[in-house]
Amino acid sequence: MISKYCMIILKMKLVKHNTLQLKNLSVDVGNKQILKNINLKVKTGEVVAIVGPNGAGKSSLFKTILHHYAFKITKGQVIFNNKVINKLETNEIAKLGFYYLPQNPLELEGIKVLDLYKSICKVNNLNYDPFDLYKKVTPQFKKFNLDLELLERNSNVNFSGGQKKKNEIIQMSLLNPKILLLDEIDSGCDIDSLKTIAKEINKIKKDKIILLITHQKNLIEFIKPNKFILINEHKITKSSDTKDLLKILEHGFGQNIKNQVTGVTLKHAF
Repeated sequence: MISKYCMIILKMKLVKHNTLQLKNLSVDVGNKQILKNINLKVKTGEVVAIVGPNGAGKSSLFKTILHHYAFKITKGQVIFNNKVINKLETNEIAKLGFYYLPQNPLELEGIKVLDLYKSICKVNNLNYDPFDLYKKVTPQFKKFNLDLELLERNSNVNFSGGQKKKNEIIQMSLLNPKILLLDEIDSGCDIDSLKTIAKEINKIKKDKIILLITHQKNLIEFIKPNKFILINEHKITKSSDTKDLLKILEHGFGQNIKNQVTGVTLKHAF
């Protein structure tokens, strides 16, 4: 009989360790620089919280990673598993295992939730008939306290903030991505919804690379990131473990930014 210890070691070996690196990354939108000399390296099992004032460049960082057409890399590289992915199309980057959950998920008029789930499953070569897929997602809907009638509604149309985020988390679970880019998943969620979402993320975080943007202490307390970066004026001005993070979120960015030497990058801190 294989011991429990051996089973744990075997499972660890089966988990592929991925690495995402941003190297000396500078980005323009139009004629305006919106990211300056960003350095970051994250591997499987790590959660990095990204904080900073509104307009500092946090969401722009995610869109740059995904090669949004409006964001031009003027210097540096986005590297995934030692491969430069700067010039890949967004859909090609998604196929590598990237998942982006925006602050305001799109409302998809004319596309029912169950039909969207079925299309998502096809990405992973899983062809469910509607009845089998219904059975598969029913436990998740119950876990998230979502009414099953939402499956027949247009995706995210007239959903509450919490319903939208839960719907996106279920989509994420069906895709089983490697890298999660989570942009203010706490936005629009009540405390109970946030606890449920955080619990699901905690279940999978050991096998994922997770970058999350937040302004709230609650999410940090529930998920407990390994480290954080503070972005201000489009560059990293502080990077550390999370011991200072709750204090920064409680007292605001102003004094913390004032006390930092700008331009410190993650390659020095980590």
